[in-house]
Amino acid sequence: MSPNGFFSFEAAASFFIFLCIILLLIPQSNDFSDVLLHQKTGDLLIVWAVEKSAVEEMFSDANYFFGNNYYLSLDDRIYGNYFSGGFSKEISVCCGPYKKIKLFVKN
Repeated sequence: MSPNGFFSFEAAASFFIFLCIILLLIPQSNDFSDVLLHQKTGDLLIVWAVEKSAVEEMFSDANYFFGNNYYLSLDDRIYGNYFSGGFSKEISVCCGPYKKIKLFVKN
């Protein structure tokens, strides 16, 4: 540290080079499919909750976006082909036919 309280140019440059090396060593992934899958799942749950969708409409929407890689849990009743693994998203609904809608999707 220099007498005026700031780091010297050499120390700042060394720290910058260190950060660059660390950033180069972190593996970079341009595969955003998981992010898009989570986004679609969250968006569907919000739309279903707001529109008070029927079970048939939920199945139709989920089939369109996820094929057969999903199942629904509406107030803890399971609709569709149950599987283990994957991920789930859940939304609590204040009004409408269901109080809790959960969508499980295989990645």
